[in-house]
Amino acid sequence: MRRLSDLPTILFATSSKPQVQLTGPIKKGSYAGYMLVLTTLFALLGCRNDQNPQRIRIAVAANMREPLEEIAGKYAAAGGLPPQLISGSSGKLVAQIREGAPYDILVSADTTYPNTLYRERLISKPPKIYAQGQLILWSMNPEIPADLKRLQDPDFGPIAIANPRMAPYGRAALEVLKGLDSGRVNQRELVTGENISQVNQFIASQSVVAGFTALSTVRSPRLSEKGSHILVGQELYTPIAQSACLLENSKEVREEAEKFFAYLFSKDAREILEEYGYVVPDQMPYP
Repeated sequence: MRRLSDLPTILFATSSKPQVQLTGPIKKGSYAGYMLVLTTLFALLGCRNDQNPQRIRIAVAANMREPLEEIAGKYAAAGGLPPQLISGSSGKLVAQIREGAPYDILVSADTTYPNTLYRERLISKPPKIYAQGQLILWSMNPEIPADLKRLQDPDFGPIAIANPRMAPYGRAALEVLKGLDSGRVNQRELVTGENISQVNQFIASQSVVAGFTALSTVRSPRLSEKGSHILVGQELYTPIAQSACLLENSKEVREEAEKFFAYLFSKDAREILEEYGYVVPDQMPYP
């Protein structure tokens, strides 16, 4: 057994720049000793410098990733601090928030998850609707254009939807399929992605014949002219109102989080959302 005196001692300086001084022996070939030093150095380098402004962390639903990147870019160009975006399905992001993930804002793909956080008193202010999403059927197969009627054809092939338990657009897609009585709900032809981003990957790679995704996907500059798509009539699914909320986290970035949250409802942000196919609040046909 090694004695404590055989291990190196690590002294930390209290200046703004991390410094490390080693005392005591590090024996030749001492793997544990070197790993201790390296681990400490990496931890120090990964720390935020207190003299630099901290970035806010935004948990964003996958369908809103690209629009929010543009909004964040415009916000930074106007002098704001660019935020860090972490995307995923709304359900998974909320599960992470419940477990203490250090997010400052949640931009959800529905109103249910943010309202649940409010009821659970995990946030102090009620969520606010920033847009209403629209569902499309998208195909990248040039020989099989997107067509809702063809979903009832048993030879149509596999289609993709986001996980209905975690992703609001997946729930909407499931409503459409049940309404069409396509017989695919319990069949293997229905391929489930973790979130909209994974569904888009399935469609773009032609791993499936078609898939249900957000209109914002094909409004992206990268994909605007790719494949074929049709807009699903909103009478076929529950409207996808999307809300955002401020989370109760670091006081150090609270002011910056509030500024970005307000900017999300600005004229500049609204114009970007409309470009991506979202219906902004005063244009919503539903409450």
